[in-house]
Amino acid sequence: MSPVGTKIPPNEWVRIQKLALKNRRRDDGNRPPRIYGYLRCSHPSSAFSQYGLDAQRSLIEQYITRLLEDEEFAGHEPGGIFCDKAVSASKIPFLARREGQKLNAQLRPGDVVVFPRVDRGFRQMQDFCNLLQLWLDRGVTALFAQENGSFCNWRDRQSLYMCAIMAEGYSHYVGERNRETAAIQKARRGQSGGKARYGYKWTGPRGKRRLIPDREQRKIGQLVVRIVDKHSDWSWQEVSDEVHRRLAAAKGESLPPLAQRKGWCRSVCKTAYREERKLQSLEREQREKKQQSAN
Repeated sequence: MSPVGTKIPPNEWVRIQKLALKNRRRDDGNRPPRIYGYLRCSHPSSAFSQYGLDAQRSLIEQYITRLLEDEEFAGHEPGGIFCDKAVSASKIPFLARREGQKLNAQLRPGDVVVFPRVDRGFRQMQDFCNLLQLWLDRGVTALFAQENGSFCNWRDRQSLYMCAIMAEGYSHYVGERNRETAAIQKARRGQSGGKARYGYKWTGPRGKRRLIPDREQRKIGQLVVRIVDKHSDWSWQEVSDEVHRRLAAAKGESLPPLAQRKGWCRSVCKTAYREERKLQSLEREQREKKQQSAN
């Protein structure tokens, strides 16, 4: 059963205790207290950003070094740094993350957990309060390097609550903006994400991507249509060979052996022919509507 005063589901608490029992060593009861670090990023692309994993790790290592030199933490030893890569804190609470579970299983009374800042550990106010209060009851200290605050200190706790509220609010704000942008893109171009449809390609940085016409893809699709219309009795393999030959000739390259050909095959030609036909039909209908409206 989960501890009184917490909102951890009973089955989740049982799993946490089993994991703790599995990772507990025989000499854990006599080991000195340890100082752990925890860092996280939400997306693979943000791992190398201005405040990515390397920057967070550097900040935690410097902060732990200062703690070990402080008289208050005399007798503590480094316990390692746990890292959750590409994990959204707004969707996944701390004890549901893989590295978060491992860290929680290692903690003993007197241990210290260092976070780079509040939003790296938590994006949900409820998760922030429940977990840190649980650690406080267990005798575990949570420190935040950038805010330079401790959850065990009631004076620092007020500012940490404000940081947690701002972290959750910013997460909701970004989510709303992304949904609005996706809705606008879908209304304008018929697509909000995923692989670009035939005849278009994505451009721009992450979060501001937009669809633009892919002229190279359209040229190849039109070439396939012309070949199929002219040689209706050809197989798709023959069409593929002819397309590959013309592309190589346009680039001034010699035709490589069949085993070395890359990029073009029968299925690609089939898809290009089908999608190009659809797109040409759609463009023809749009031109006719414009002419009717002009007249």
